[in-house]
Amino acid sequence: MAVDGNNFTDRVAETRRLKNDFENGQNVILISNRRIGKTSLVKHVCSQVDTDLVSVVNMDIYDCRSEYEFYNKFATSILKQTAQKSDMILQNIKDFLVRLSPKISFSPDVSNEISLSLGITPKEYSAEEILQLPELIAQKKRQTDSGMH
Repeated sequence: MAVDGNNFTDRVAETRRLKNDFENGQNVILISNRRIGKTSLVKHVCSQVDTDLVSVVNMDIYDCRSEYEFYNKFATSILKQTAQKSDMILQNIKDFLVRLSPKISFSPDVSNEISLSLGITPKEYSAEEILQLPELIAQKKRQTDSGMH
């Protein structure tokens, strides 16, 4: 279980370095034994990142058992976390993954807002297309923010 707030201690140098890497677009891979605090460190740094510079998308891939399970989780996480409301999530799907018929369900439980199953397969999208989603969404956001449509 990840810790935060007063339960998160030390890691000053690691926090500074990881925050700098995030804000400068540097890819980072954290590797260590289980229960060393990787998730806590990443969550701590994400809470400190300048959100005007960086959009943070958090994704746990522990249960991914295949390449396309990863791509589905990656695309779902990107689309859900770059849009704040369910209608914006649906618009993101329509704008960026037009060749899919996603399955969307809304949970009555307030803590689980939306369950989304994209069903991405190699026939619909290549790995490269899925991995380009963050850049495509960022480009569209820059165009919208600058007044270009």
